[in-house]
Amino acid sequence: RTLLGLPVSSNTALAKVLAASETIFDAPVLEMLQAAKTGTPATVAQTTAMNVEDAAKAIYSKLDQVASTAFTGMKAQGVLNFLSKQGVKKAEIEAVGLGEWLAGMKPTDKVTRDDLTGFVRANMVETEDVVLSEESEKRAWFITYTDGSALAGPFQSEEEAIGEAEESYPDRDDIDIQFKKGGEVQFKSYTEPNADPGSYREMFVTAPSKKVDGRTFKELEAAQLKIINDNKKNGVDVWALSADHPTRIELSRLSGLAESKWHNDREGIKGEWQDGHSQYSEISNPVVRIRFNTETRDGKIYLRIEEMQGPSGDQWFTVGGQKFDQRSQATKYADEHGINYTEIKKHLDGNQAKMPSYLQENIYNLGVKRIIAYAKEQGFDGITFATKPGRTAGETQADRYDLRKQVDTIAVTRTGDGAAYMVKAYKGATPVLEKTANNISEVEGFVGKNAARKAEGLAPGRTAKIQGEDLAIGGEGLKQLYDNQLPKMFEAYSKEKMVDGVLPITGKVPESFPLFYQGSVESQMVSALN
Repeated sequence: RTLLGLPVSSNTALAKVLAASETIFDAPVLEMLQAAKTGTPATVAQTTAMNVEDAAKAIYSKLDQVASTAFTGMKAQGVLNFLSKQGVKKAEIEAVGLGEWLAGMKPTDKVTRDDLTGFVRANMVETEDVVLSEESEKRAWFITYTDGSALAGPFQSEEEAIGEAEESYPDRDDIDIQFKKGGEVQFKSYTEPNADPGSYREMFVTAPSKKVDGRTFKELEAAQLKIINDNKKNGVDVWALSADHPTRIELSRLSGLAESKWHNDREGIKGEWQDGHSQYSEISNPVVRIRFNTETRDGKIYLRIEEMQGPSGDQWFTVGGQKFDQRSQATKYADEHGINYTEIKKHLDGNQAKMPSYLQENIYNLGVKRIIAYAKEQGFDGITFATKPGRTAGETQADRYDLRKQVDTIAVTRTGDGAAYMVKAYKGATPVLEKTANNISEVEGFVGKNAARKAEGLAPGRTAKIQGEDLAIGGEGLKQLYDNQLPKMFEAYSKEKMVDGVLPITGKVPESFPLFYQGSVESQMVSALN
């Protein structure tokens, strides 16, 4: 409370935190909070004496604390027992799906500290969904900024949009009401036959963007409105107060913060990374993109996954002069050759290199968990993968990305000033693609990772050509992902078995476990109190 600058006698927010925190705070911290609630002098001294490290231990979960300190690595079969002995509560383990994650491994697989802390933090971060659909492409009423970008909506009528604008943004002179399209799906054509008409969706699971003063733009505006409305209920017109009145000073502070956040958003400073496809440049901090539709068979409706993919870029591991796609493969090689785990090096490029490490290695874990929850929310009978006749899901993906069926040659030329790349593709002598990319991520979005890697080190004016076998993109990796890795994850998290390529959907949606991992300790405490 001293760190936050809060008056010691104000216990309402503290009581709320206490009531919601019994499953995540340690007993000593609970005792301190309980004492603080009653306002005992001893507690004031205790709270004042808390340093930042102690505060961090209070806000972070017991599971994260043990994983990042006491846990040094062990075989998968012993992890849960170890955590239990360290005092981690069963409710917290279940909330992040740790048991299911471990069940997807072999009992003798090695789990490192990085593996465990990465999984825990990725599955505790609060995520949001951005879902684009064929329906969202239809025109509707939106509250927009003056540049036309959407602020809120869609609304069914102009009157509904105006009403919301008057209620939520009464003092804004930089907004408008427009009849326009919402977000557009981009890769609808890359689907397999037999999908239900109009069912195509593109879902992004996104991580929080950085906040100003621990709050988003909407939260800062809401805080201002609350002050105005609370005073109005008490018969006070805040605008009649003197400029040096504490209420007016607080409103000015919040207004300045909101303006700062608004300008950051308008200038594109909304997130730390993007998907990598220029079509999705408005979506900030995507962790995983899931393209899906529905397929009706024998009276049952299945959610059918066309593709699950992280942001552009690649991740790989090296040890003993060998390269591996997965950390588990690298640790296995290290075990077999007596190499210390500290020799395992992780390599990243593209947008994935900008992501926090705890998200980098959990892209598919989060995607699988979210799509299972979505299928339960929507009442689907099961989840399946899109496949071509006679082909597995992995083979279908490999066929989709085999550029040899579409082109014979790709040429990427860096412009003379080094500022852009000219991307061209040919079928025989006929040009079939001609694009300008502003960066390597856009090159990858146009023609894939192999071409982007070859073009990355180009000097200005030079050209890289991709032909023959180099046009086959990640075939074996895609087969491993869709035929082995993802099905195992689906079975582990749903606790159901896939039968004939279908995962049955039963039970209720799992509840989330709200913990904060973004920003400083102080901002985390502010967020919790808010």
